[in-house]
Formats: sequence, structure tokens, C-alpha cells
Amino acid sequence: MIRLLLATALLLFSTAATARLDDPFAWLEEQHGERAVAWARQRTDAAMKTLAAVPEQPAIVRELTDSLKAAAPATRYFLLGSKMVRFIRPPDRPSGLLQVAARGPRGVPAAAAWRTVLDVADLNRREQSAYDM
Repeated sequence: MIRLLLATALLLFSTAATARLDDPFAWLEEQHGERAVAWARQRTDAAMKTLAAVPEQPAIVRELTDSLKAAAPATRYFLLGSKMVRFIRPPDRPSGLLQVAARGPRGVPAAAAWRTVLDVADLNRREQSAYDM
């Protein structure tokens, strides 16, 4: 019985090892390998050329860009003890604002209670950087 189990395990192991070696795309598993990056770059370039050849492409890009500008991402809220923190991206501040407010009696702050503690656009301007949250 033990010999049968050992033989089965050996067979499974050698089959798995062989299957791994026979995988024609195993080289893609190394994400930052030269071959994988070159392949991805080539595929991206081909896709971009194909998309650029579509006559409706400029109109589609315009429509998608307008949609992204019109729909602000959902606000994210975090509870920190007696405070509530949120990160918002209003249309006039697309880089985002980090705001804090004291939690009221029902656990939520009053609408006027939010105080901006970080304006990412101002930080980028002051530090001549491109931070994004």
C-alpha cells in the first residue's frame, strides 16, 4: 500500500513538474522580467494603434472624459474615536481634500462641521510634486 502511495505521489510530482516546464506562458509569471515587459509593451502599442484607427475614437474619449469629470468618486469615511475623517474629490479640487469633523450626538457630524486638513492640490503646488490619493 505504501509503495502504491509513493508511486502515485512520484507520478503526480513529476507530472506537475513537467506541466510547469511545458507551460508556454510561464515566462509571463515574472511580471517585471525583460521578456514580459517587452511583450506587454508590444501588445499595448498594437492596441493603441488599433484604437487610434477607429474613426469614432476621439468622440468616445471625449464622452468618457466628460463622464469621469461629471461623476465624482464616492466619498470615503473613516471613524477615529470621537472624530470622523473623509476624503473627497469635489469638481474644483480633483486632487482631493482630506477633511475631519467631530462626531455629533448621533455619531455623524453636522454638514458645516467639516474642516479641511489637507488640500492635495495646494500640497502639490507648494512642494512642486504630483501627490495623488
